[in-house]
Amino acid sequence: VPTAPLRGPAWEARVGPAPMPLVPRDPGDLAWLFFTSGTTGAPKGAMLTHGNLLAMSVRTLEVDAIGLGDALLHVCPMSHGSGLYAIPWLARGGVQVVPRSGGFREAEVFELLGVHPRASLFAAPTVVKRMVRWAQAHGEGPGHLRTIAFGGGPMYLEDLLDAQRVFGDRLAQIYGQGESPMTISLMSRDAL
Repeated sequence: VPTAPLRGPAWEARVGPAPMPLVPRDPGDLAWLFFTSGTTGAPKGAMLTHGNLLAMSVRTLEVDAIGLGDALLHVCPMSHGSGLYAIPWLARGGVQVVPRSGGFREAEVFELLGVHPRASLFAAPTVVKRMVRWAQAHGEGPGHLRTIAFGGGPMYLEDLLDAQRVFGDRLAQIYGQGESPMTISLMSRDAL
């Protein structure tokens, strides 16, 4: 929040009216209608409650011990896993980093990994594979990368081994992107 000298008409115009008051919610209250084709391939809307999102946020700490200022790079759609991951990062004082391109560009991701300390990201296995290929072709290291939480599809053993050779013990596998969300099961960096 800007300090008092920065506030004025221009600042007020950017942030809009005063914040809405907090409204108490029960854990069973609907919070998010998450659209996904999931593992079935049939489009559906998963009804996520406040309790679902709280449980996911707590369970995410088993993957990443999120601290104040830790960066979450949104290289995959925020309408999917990356957006769900934003919640625990917000709760723990993390930084949300959206690439200038608004999408996944290998060079941009590695540039951001060189700038943002303790950076983590959510990625589909194909994104991890593209990052590995880029790193190998350009002699890139992991930079400040702390964790790649991957899911949303199968990670083939050879691809996982290649990723571990490039990134080291920085990979965590999660399952249940939309429906649970994110935490039906997980394997931490130490387990892979």
